[in-house]
Amino acid sequence: MKPYREVVASPEHQLKQEELRQSGRIPIGDIVDLSHLNDKLVMVFETEEDAAGIMVQELDTYREAVRYHFKQPYVYQITADGGGFEIPANVPEELAVNFLPARKCCRLLGELLQEHTVSGEYFEFYTCWAGEEDWPRANKLDRDVYLASFVWEEGLQPQEKQYIRIF
Repeated sequence: MKPYREVVASPEHQLKQEELRQSGRIPIGDIVDLSHLNDKLVMVFETEEDAAGIMVQELDTYREAVRYHFKQPYVYQITADGGGFEIPANVPEELAVNFLPARKCCRLLGELLQEHTVSGEYFEFYTCWAGEEDWPRANKLDRDVYLASFVWEEGLQPQEKQYIRIF
């Protein structure tokens, strides 16, 4: 944790901002006055992979409609923060670094499920766009995944409106 003013004054940050400008992108600090954050503590990570993680949270009222897709009584929203659960197959080696955050999110999800596995029980996942929680699922995409043999670093590869049961 560092004060925001220290982060934006660092040579690393200044270099990154200049790289963004050179590539034709505009850093947010050039558009919006962020000085009100100067004394706020912010988390600083060495890499995008370090920053990636997963968030598990209770369903908010906007997502309650998704419950009808599940058989299990406990339903939570899982979000990949800074990564994803999708990793394309056969990624060329020179591009593999782009998927390190996603690999981390997938690995963390697998660890979480392993940690909470109860014999005879299963986990359910359903993916959809926000606002489409009560739309019918694409039953032809339903699939089962076996936790003990699944390679999480290869990604879960969820598709839109897909139900996945993990044993």
